[in-house]
Amino acid sequence: MDDIWSAEVCDDVWKLFPDNHNGSRIILTTRLIEVATYAATGQKIHMMRFLDDEQSWRLFHHKPSLKIMTSVPHELIKLWIAEGFMEWQNESERVEVVAEGWLEELINQSLVLITSWKIDGKIKSCRLHSMVRDFCVRQAGHEKFLLPVMDYFPTPILRKHFLPQVLQNHPRISVSWHDLHLRDSIHSLSTTSIICIPQRGYRPKGSVENFTSLRVLHVLRRNDRSYWELGQVFELIYLTYLASNIPDSIVPPAIAKLQNLQTLIIYRFDVRLPVEIWSLRQLRNLIAFSFQPLPLPKGEAPLKSLAT
Repeated sequence: MDDIWSAEVCDDVWKLFPDNHNGSRIILTTRLIEVATYAATGQKIHMMRFLDDEQSWRLFHHKPSLKIMTSVPHELIKLWIAEGFMEWQNESERVEVVAEGWLEELINQSLVLITSWKIDGKIKSCRLHSMVRDFCVRQAGHEKFLLPVMDYFPTPILRKHFLPQVLQNHPRISVSWHDLHLRDSIHSLSTTSIICIPQRGYRPKGSVENFTSLRVLHVLRRNDRSYWELGQVFELIYLTYLASNIPDSIVPPAIAKLQNLQTLIIYRFDVRLPVEIWSLRQLRNLIAFSFQPLPLPKGEAPLKSLAT
């Protein structure tokens, strides 16, 4: 019996097929850990594992439509928090702990698949099955929740002509780096999140001066050398999340304008922060490949919310 979704179904099966000790077996498949545990009382649970390279190649030949999408967890959780998705009853519980619980729930329902683990046993990276991803993309488009621009407009010509219009109806977009360089035609007062996908070749500085309502600005690939024009970024006073490379390792004092910033991720080594970093009272996560020693704050250190 394939794809069982509740323990009640298991009870119904036992009623119809009582155990008369004749050696027969019923095999159930489920994506839910709790259903498997309930159904397997006294029996063995077989946990499916990922295929090795040879098995994956063989499956690819037979099922070429199978696709996956990789994401990085700690950044995923920080994005959830920055977007304001988190709601929880117990105020004494850290929001990061609640978000990790949500992710584990998605994993227990096999909607998210773990691909690697950290040394401490926590999740390092995960992925979506192609069917789950396709469903999410369709539903997000239907609800105008998220527009994955390259899924809907696969060629640069289509994006150049249609992107300016569709931006006005979508608060969140994932878009290529080059599409954001169309300065004169790309603008939106309703877009609150940009997930940017860098591309190979010539990389102009990204332009976000016409997205004044942005809360999240994120470059996906850590080893890419693309970066935003910081003069524009520091005018985005509603930003809660910023992840990007920067032109050089020195962060200018103008970062003090981002008083709503909760997460700052800089894809550089030896990052030098200004003393103004201490004025960002809502900052929870401050991350780079490495930092130079922070300058001492003037008076009491106010970064009481800093967690990472």
